[in-house]
Amino acid sequence: MKEVSIEDGQLAVVGAADENYAQYLLVAFVSALLNTTDKAKIKFFCLDGGIKPQTKRVMEDKLEKLGSSIVFLTIDGTQYDQFKVIKHLTKVAYYRLSIPSLFQGVTDRVLYIDCDLIVTGDLLQLLQINFDNKPVAAVEDISTSSHMNTGLKRKDYINSGFLLINIDAWNKKEINRKVIEVLEKELVDNDQCAINIALDGEWLRLPLVWNYQSGIYRNKKYIIENYGYQQLIDVIKKPNVIHFVGSDKPWKKVCYHPWENDYIKYADAAEVEIYKLPELKKMLISLLSFSTIKKYIRFVYRKSQLRNK
Repeated sequence: MKEVSIEDGQLAVVGAADENYAQYLLVAFVSALLNTTDKAKIKFFCLDGGIKPQTKRVMEDKLEKLGSSIVFLTIDGTQYDQFKVIKHLTKVAYYRLSIPSLFQGVTDRVLYIDCDLIVTGDLLQLLQINFDNKPVAAVEDISTSSHMNTGLKRKDYINSGFLLINIDAWNKKEINRKVIEVLEKELVDNDQCAINIALDGEWLRLPLVWNYQSGIYRNKKYIIENYGYQQLIDVIKKPNVIHFVGSDKPWKKVCYHPWENDYIKYADAAEVEIYKLPELKKMLISLLSFSTIKKYIRFVYRKSQLRNK
């Protein structure tokens, strides 16, 4: 494994991917780089879940052309073999748990990001975050059900796709040990729930703009009551991070996400080819069932909100 190093004043941005998701992680990294005020202050790392050498070269070349670089870190994936994976997730999802040990003594904070997001704000703002001794800064998971099997209150449950990790506090509070214990006891079947149980509500709450999730539209009343009307408007119209949670991924031929075109813009910048159906054909396919008609209507309405921002 390459030595993990980072200069003073740099922000380590870490993702994890296998061959199938490497191109989408590249899009996420490129979007972050294109929206920062100082490219030299961001250093990218990839927890390698089996990426082909030629794919790594493509990622390295693209980031170098944009004035940055990427370091691939080999993870011993066998340590996570015993844990369950659900839906579209693979064992690579657990690799984020290796971050606190890899970066211990190297830097005080590491930003972990999922592959299915784009960054539209300046990540360097996160260098100013005061953790107040909390092990992680994150955004609440905007869902009515994700927390239900954890014993936690809804407001105490984070989305783990965007984590600003306080390396020292995470390790001192033995969060990893607690996560592993939860998984070994099979109290839950995914790492996000396990991380939440281990944290037990001890995390720093970031503004919603740092993790836009589609659940905001179904939970407007909850957001206004708990965050205020302005945070709702900000996350809908000018988020810093757009997270394509759930099954509506922007690389699918048919996607009903209002920020789909923005994803395509960054995919083009990363030279990642995404094939999309023409808009007319997308509309016609959407007329085939009542559920897709509803999705298309919501899609058109939400995009219109963005045009009026």
